[in-house]
Amino acid sequence: VAIPIMCQFAIPLGANPLVVGVLMAYVLNIGICTPGGSTPGALAFANPKWITTAEAYKYNLVIFVMNMLITITWGIFVANLFM
Repeated sequence: VAIPIMCQFAIPLGANPLVVGVLMAYVLNIGICTPGGSTPGALAFANPKWITTAEAYKYNLVIFVMNMLITITWGIFVANLFM
């Protein structure tokens, strides 16, 4: 749903729409870490014996920041290399 919208931003900026679409799909997959994004994510947030809610949010923040840094530093280069 979001790829046609992102293509409208990518084309005027001179970016490859295919690269934008692939990187967007990769970045959006980080949503599985949230409680509403997947069953394992919901179990991690709902079971305080395994991990507290505060710890779950803390770990998800770390994963999110690492994912974004990797995408920005290496993802654009690698995607442009192959596409």
